Amino acid sequence: MAGENFITAAGINATHIPYKGESAALTDLVAGQIDFCACNVPASTGFIRNGQIQALAVTSAKRLTQLPNIPTVSEASLPGFENVGWFALMAPSNTPKIIRDKIYEAAVKAVKTEAMQKSLEINSLTPVLNTTKELEAQIASESAKWEKVINFDASKAVAVVNSRKSSHSDSPMPRDSRRNPRSYFLPIGQRP
Repeated sequence: MAGENFITAAGINATHIPYKGESAALTDLVAGQIDFCACNVPASTGFIRNGQIQALAVTSAKRLTQLPNIPTVSEASLPGFENVGWFALMAPSNTPKIIRDKIYEAAVKAVKTEAMQKSLEINSLTPVLNTTKELEAQIASESAKWEKVINFDASKAVAVVNSRKSSHSDSPMPRDSRRNPRSYFLPIGQRP
């Protein structure tokens, strides 16, 4: 879905190829079967470091400590673009508040441990300990964002690309990527 989100935001025309898992997509990217892939950092970092794929941008709001030389999409081409995955700890709606509170307290305690902090950092993950109301607001916001992606009319993509300013001389994106909409962007990887 991150790739579709970028395609929608950039207004480019690209074919989404759904995979059953990220490893299959990365295998096809390395083999040259696909042109680009929106992959998670932990799964793709080894391929990047071994030179099997080239990272052009990350979809987070800030550069990652593990890949400090890779710009964000916002820096490289689409100001304001951000696409991050997240996880939430949920319980059935009829769970008593006292139990929900105990689960939340245990989660906060676990996230604050040195071992968990180290694990999160290694995997370029940032802990966010939302309250129930904050999580509900995030879910509503994400639902609205993804509704736009799902309802995007790809037939209008070429018109949007052609209407964008073509001057990207200060962009850190490779020149060929700016000219060829099909390889315009890679959230985390591209064949070198």
